Amino acid sequence: MPLPAELYESLRKRLAVFSHKSKRIDEDVDALHRTRVASRRLRELLPVLRLDGRTTRKLDRRLKRVTKRLGAVRDLDVLTGLIEELRRDRRYSKTALMEVQTVLEDARKIARGRLQSQLSPGRLQKITRRLKRVAKQLQADGTDANGGAGARRQTRATIWAVEARAARRAVSVRDAIEAAGTVYAAAPLHEVRIALKKLRFALELTAELEHRPAARDLAALKASQDLLGRLHDFQVLIEHASHIQSTRLVIDPVAWRELGLLVRTLERDCRKLHARYVRNASRLGEIAKGAIASNARATRVA
Repeated sequence: MPLPAELYESLRKRLAVFSHKSKRIDEDVDALHRTRVASRRLRELLPVLRLDGRTTRKLDRRLKRVTKRLGAVRDLDVLTGLIEELRRDRRYSKTALMEVQTVLEDARKIARGRLQSQLSPGRLQKITRRLKRVAKQLQADGTDANGGAGARRQTRATIWAVEARAARRAVSVRDAIEAAGTVYAAAPLHEVRIALKKLRFALELTAELEHRPAARDLAALKASQDLLGRLHDFQVLIEHASHIQSTRLVIDPVAWRELGLLVRTLERDCRKLHARYVRNASRLGEIAKGAIASNARATRVA
């Protein structure tokens, strides 16, 4: 069955980023990050490519492993960069940050070594070649760029499928926001962040297929996702600092005191970030509501 031209173009664009950036994950922090993001975007696209179920599941499993394994390194890369940023801020103890940085650098080396053994550039290129074969086959099957009424119906059906996925993502965002409420708690806020990320990728795809602007909604989702990401990173630094305080058998008294000061400063900043999120939550809810309503309208028309 022919694939809508817009959907094939979305696949081609995401695959090009994945193919190019995955070759440089061992030497480029940004390339690793963009490879991971591309893997997430490809996973969002796979279910609507009209592949057989076995192929879809197999590719999704492979890309999910890529996302997870790159994520272990990416998280440590982000924390390392965050510490470098905080060292330039006089509110944060440089002594305490150095203690945490030492622990993170050791963990980062281990994670990098594990990544090289589990997910070498060669393995990534093998996945890339498989995806390119799929794309080539889809192209050989033809696209609906110049089709008639039947082609337009197929394109509309694809858009409905994409909108239905976006609506499910939107429901998850709505439920996560309601569960998090206005109380500062790490785990529920992390769930909101994950839900926002999935909705953003789904809405990106919907906007591409429908040729409609969605920049404002996507920017709002990205901004809140980044805000909650920074909040999460601060919380992880708090955990590391507290762990060093409580488990290290020999620690300089000054360093111990400075670690406590770092924890308190980070906690204050976490609450400020949380307050910003609460102010933005209603806007996020409106975006989710809009995605749900859009799918409901399309379903009634169908």
